[in-house]
Amino acid sequence: KNPTDVGEKDKGETASIDLGDLSEWQRRMVDSFKTIDVDGSGKISAGELRKAMSEVRIPRARFAKILRMADVDQSDEIDFDEWLRSVRSCQGMDTDLSTLSTRLLNLQGTTDEEDVPPCMLGPHSSKRIAWEVCILCLCAYVAVLQPFTLAFEDVLYESSIATFDATVVFIDCCFALDIVINFRTGYVDTSTNRRETVMDWRRVAKHYARTWLLLDILSVVPFAYLLPDASFADLSMAKLLKFTKLSKVFKVLSEIPCFHLERYDAFEDVVHHPWIRLFWRRGSLFVLMVSLCHWMACCMKLVNQHFMDEEEESGMWSQYVLALYWSMTTLTTVGYGDITPTTNAERLFTIVAMVIGGFFYGMVVGSLSSMVAQRDLNTSMFYERMDLVHAWAMHHRLPRRERIMVCRFFRYKLASQSAAVESSIWQDLSPELQKEIGVYVLNEDVRYNPIFDDVPVSAVVKLQSILRTFSVFVGHTITKCGDVGSYMYIIRSGLVRSESPEGGKVRSLLPGESFGEEVLLGFRECYEYTNTAMEETLLDAILQDELLQLFQAMPFVLARMRRNACKMNTKLQDAGEVRENMARL
Repeated sequence: KNPTDVGEKDKGETASIDLGDLSEWQRRMVDSFKTIDVDGSGKISAGELRKAMSEVRIPRARFAKILRMADVDQSDEIDFDEWLRSVRSCQGMDTDLSTLSTRLLNLQGTTDEEDVPPCMLGPHSSKRIAWEVCILCLCAYVAVLQPFTLAFEDVLYESSIATFDATVVFIDCCFALDIVINFRTGYVDTSTNRRETVMDWRRVAKHYARTWLLLDILSVVPFAYLLPDASFADLSMAKLLKFTKLSKVFKVLSEIPCFHLERYDAFEDVVHHPWIRLFWRRGSLFVLMVSLCHWMACCMKLVNQHFMDEEEESGMWSQYVLALYWSMTTLTTVGYGDITPTTNAERLFTIVAMVIGGFFYGMVVGSLSSMVAQRDLNTSMFYERMDLVHAWAMHHRLPRRERIMVCRFFRYKLASQSAAVESSIWQDLSPELQKEIGVYVLNEDVRYNPIFDDVPVSAVVKLQSILRTFSVFVGHTITKCGDVGSYMYIIRSGLVRSESPEGGKVRSLLPGESFGEEVLLGFRECYEYTNTAMEETLLDAILQDELLQLFQAMPFVLARMRRNACKMNTKLQDAGEVRENMARL
């Protein structure tokens, strides 16, 4: 017999329930109730169900079907009795509900049995990102001041040299600590499509040893203390060995995309600023030029024997400016010839500098030519279409408010589209390619929508050719109760408020959910609810006429879609009304 108190059920008294009529996999489904009910309230809320689905990677488009299958009283909450009733009604292990339960229990068992080592950091955790930012700042010092201090050490004050040496010792300690932290930081395994985050310390150690460990060790080796000062201190080779710390710079720069700072709103606002975008796209060439000039100037000082005879008695800054002037004229292939090499070492260095300058000059010319001759195709197409929309609105003399709304709508719509016409490219593909590529191109919320259950993949991917994507702004009405409709909408992002006059019920529709199926498939002529965007919402829409035309030669597809709609909504069972509406269409 069932306990009378629901809260007691969640505390472990489900063992008193008679489960003799259930199979083993159904009993596992019953046990998963407590796993999903995180707050222990005795009821599974919509948020808890969504979180559980996300943890086991079940597409969010299946949320509506799982909720409606278990939520008998349509309260948007599932109590234990409703869950048990749903478990008893499951016909097999291939249902969404059984898949959710099985994956959750397997995940829980794996977590319980797995020996999670202490002091492990996630590769994208906030602590790891903060540490990498600190290392990046230290690498900036190494890249700029380390070559400078090594090259101009003979003209620096002793106090300045002592300060630089103390700073280098501190940086070496931080780099050594970074080696230890890297052994305790997980990584993302990109060898598979799943992009699994590996947190096992043994696999982490092997991966680190195969990738960056050697360079990290070179960056902390104290060559100044290992080499005898008497014989090597004044040799350029001993100084050049200290440049191994620059390997740390290249390592950190290669891992910057792994920071995933785009998850933070503040970073997103900064990145999308027009001046930041301009600097990121075009300014990197300028940064590279300044860096090369600085490094070449320091190397010139290192190999100097007669390069700087005129400035030999002058101060440090005069020598640095002279070296910077020479490196800039060489890098830009100007070469005035007023500073010439006289020794073999200087000539060899000049040859290397001229080769670097030739490559860099070709890079600059190619970049400028590409910038002028061929701008970004998607961007140029976007502005061209926006000009046409603005001209169209001005031609029809739309009021200012309506003109702004039209331009804003197309600005959001065109920004999410490619320069190529989606439908024309899709129709030119062979059926085999459509089936293979459609799995990646078609939005997951559309592909896993319950309305398309049991529909062949080759038929579902055809929706890509008629799918319309657009944005709805805050406060705008998407559907109005009583209006004749022809669209089905699938929420890709945002929040929609749904109000039904029947019972005055108000619901919040989240990404992955859909509405308008009854209109699309001919069950109803008018919408029976009013849906309003509560925040900026991105929608995928399917037009009824285009759907019927697309599957005109495949009537079984439409029949399965109508059957799925009836399962989702028991009020859509009147087949006679369906036939009448479809005949009218």
